[in-house]
Amino acid sequence: RYMPMQRNVNLQEALKSCPTSCRNMEAGKETSAYPPSLSERQICHMARDHYFKCLDSSNDNTNDCKEAKKSLSTVCRPTWVKYFEQKRIADQYKKKLEGMSPN
Repeated sequence: RYMPMQRNVNLQEALKSCPTSCRNMEAGKETSAYPPSLSERQICHMARDHYFKCLDSSNDNTNDCKEAKKSLSTVCRPTWVKYFEQKRIADQYKKKLEGMSPN
């Protein structure tokens, strides 16, 4: 049964409780043949939200968000990080198109 993670949990606290498997992601490699556990997915999503919040507040300046990106890359599978980044770009483009009025 799905139980949402409490929103008041700090990302740093969650990273400390993260299983070893979710802290040992290697660049470009999936470290396990098994799907991530619920807690690993929740921590990954928290890291994603933290990174995207940082990007939003810095007008997409990735230099200001290196630590958040490192956390994301540390706790999420590389294929997930790539997907999250591509989806964010697509969602931003979609918003931009929705804001344009047809002629």
